[in-house]
Amino acid sequence: MLTSQSYALWGIALGIAVVVLVVVAILLTIILRTARAIDDGAKQIWVVGKNVANSTIQLTQLQQTNQVVADIIEAATGILHNAGRIAAHAQTCEGCPACVTAPPGGARQGVTL
Repeated sequence: MLTSQSYALWGIALGIAVVVLVVVAILLTIILRTARAIDDGAKQIWVVGKNVANSTIQLTQLQQTNQVVADIIEAATGILHNAGRIAAHAQTCEGCPACVTAPPGGARQGVTL
């Protein structure tokens, strides 16, 4: 049979087990809270990362727009140059604008555009 000393040891062992169980529960709760905080931080980082990605994709479009603008400026410069040549021709040509509007193969006397 069990003696009073056995009951005392059994009670002490149960008490220690309860204390260990409480400590483990507290530690697991702390770990769970920390994990949730890390998860929330990761979610915020993910949202910010998506916003940055959405913002930077427009940089490529801006580079394409800059290239189109450069092409337009180049074409406009050519048009301006040719308009200047036409204006210079019109100031010195007595037959203008008939010399320019003559039908193909017609007489375009000394036209050099």
